[in-house]
Amino acid sequence: MIREIKEEVSLDAEIDKFLFQIFNLNREEKYFLITNFTGEVKLGGPEAEMMNENDQYHPMWIDISEIEKMEMLLPKEGREKVAALLR
Repeated sequence: MIREIKEEVSLDAEIDKFLFQIFNLNREEKYFLITNFTGEVKLGGPEAEMMNENDQYHPMWIDISEIEKMEMLLPKEGREKVAALLR
């Protein structure tokens, strides 16, 4: 997770704790809480390489309380589990 965050958005992060796991498209996905990070967000890794006129990636911060409204944020089960943790 630490390496992925560094590769994909150029941040140095510390994992606070494991939250949950789900299976999405027959793959195990693990979710972690990150409360401390440093650096400036800059897209990197495969997403930066694949970006073109029709396929865009733009990292952005959102207020976590808005997660239930973000219907395009997939997988739905992950979004729902994060929202449930906030309740």
